[in-house]
Amino acid sequence: VRRLWLQRVRVTDDSVPALAALDQLEELHLDRTQISPDGVSRLREALPDCEIDLSAERFVDLSGWDFSQELALVSEEEWTRRPQPLSRDEWQEVFAHAGEHAPRFGYPQKQGDSLLLGSFNIRKLDRVDRRTPAAWLFLAKVIHAFDLFAIQEVLSDLDGLRHLEDLLGPAFELTFSPPSGPIEFRERVAFFHNRQTVTRTELTGNILLDSRSQKELLYQHWQQFADRLSSFADSQAAGGSDRSRRPQLGRLILPKALGFMRTPFMASFELGKNGDPYRILAVNAHLQFGDRAEARHNAFELLTRLLIEESGERRRRDDLAYEDLMLFGDLNLDYDKPERDGVRIRDLFAQLSQEGRGSAIFFPFLDVHPRSENGEVFRSNARRNQTYDQIGFVAHDPRLATLASAEAGRRPDGFDYGVFDWVGLFLEALPERAPEEGDRRQLREFLRSVEVDVSDHLPIWVRLPAPE
Repeated sequence: VRRLWLQRVRVTDDSVPALAALDQLEELHLDRTQISPDGVSRLREALPDCEIDLSAERFVDLSGWDFSQELALVSEEEWTRRPQPLSRDEWQEVFAHAGEHAPRFGYPQKQGDSLLLGSFNIRKLDRVDRRTPAAWLFLAKVIHAFDLFAIQEVLSDLDGLRHLEDLLGPAFELTFSPPSGPIEFRERVAFFHNRQTVTRTELTGNILLDSRSQKELLYQHWQQFADRLSSFADSQAAGGSDRSRRPQLGRLILPKALGFMRTPFMASFELGKNGDPYRILAVNAHLQFGDRAEARHNAFELLTRLLIEESGERRRRDDLAYEDLMLFGDLNLDYDKPERDGVRIRDLFAQLSQEGRGSAIFFPFLDVHPRSENGEVFRSNARRNQTYDQIGFVAHDPRLATLASAEAGRRPDGFDYGVFDWVGLFLEALPERAPEEGDRRQLREFLRSVEVDVSDHLPIWVRLPAPE
């Protein structure tokens, strides 16, 4: 062998003796590997006549929280190119604190062959230069903990998503949707999965309400639609609108959702490499947002109904696999008062369960965790006052359908769910940044600075027992 290219493979310092034994090498190209500068020096010493080309990018060791070597490589010019929410030293404090205390803030740990599934709205995920190098390392470390991980709010520029793919290395595979939504809100969603524990299978698609079903909804509720449209037209006329001006359609709230602002995306996966894997359709969604709670609930109702119908149709037809669906996403549910908001959602689930021909519907984040210390549901936004994000099940497989009756957290490798409260971790790691108790203004200022670099959401997760 005279020329060797190694790209996106796990070449580490342990690989040096094997490479050094190739004493006929004239060219060695190492692109995005985990070999250290010391390992390269040893190679050059062992192969003095070989031209060794080292890519500027290499895989990062994400097994721990020590990123001091990576942060030391970032130039001062890069750190000061734009205002930094946290200094280099502050990020070092965050990573050091996470190394000792991340599990206490909900960062999940691998337990045996159990499977970790996560979801995270990473605010405006686009160009690499929109975030600090430390924030990209933090995001990659979060994703690395999971077997399957769903991401929402991926913008048109895929540079940042590709950067995460590079940081995670070849053990992780990326799947992402086409862009959808109005031009000013156009986004993608994405999945990362660990190839060692999860297999991406053949199916991808979108969750849509077909035109016939739209007509049926319009026909069944025509009077409600007519009243809303008439009232909207009157309000536009009163505001001085005419047919030559574009109507303010954002203010029009239909009595039933006829579609989605952004199209939910689905992909099929087999979870687990030992035993009989869970075969699921993973649905990734970023639903309607805004201050109109009715519109947000209508979008959630439509999506849940379509998932029930999809699951039922797949169960009825022998030629369709994947009758078990899991929903991941930022659903923008109005759930700040669970005792009030939960009634409407549970009534919806009861109705859909009767129509669902045996599908079990289970959204664990709507309930208080049995080991909750404060007796409240998990919050999933950075300000920790809403439960916008959800992971839900529409399942027939008894292993998934019975999770609703399982006691979460009873066994370390059994069913569980939670939220990684990175905001709480950061505030504890940086006490000088922590606001005084009750000082909401100071807290808002801190969150405004770090939300741009990390996110305005918290990652949520579910643990599934090892498939048998």
